[in-house]
Amino acid sequence: MSIFILFQSFLGGFFGPICEIDVVLNDGETRKMAEMKTEDGKVEKHYLFYDGESVSGKVNLLFGRII
Repeated sequence: MSIFILFQSFLGGFFGPICEIDVVLNDGETRKMAEMKTEDGKVEKHYLFYDGESVSGKVNLLFGRII
């Protein structure tokens, strides 16, 4: 399972996202998840990590078109 986050610079908000960051955890398929409510009442699932626990995986950056 991957986590998708859009990364924007100061001007990125005007022209769209600069790149997409894809984080793939080594234990993403077996990692425990916690449900959290957002401000608008929707429920989202997020990976659960404990203090001192190691995190490993791979980060992929996909850059968009350069204007």
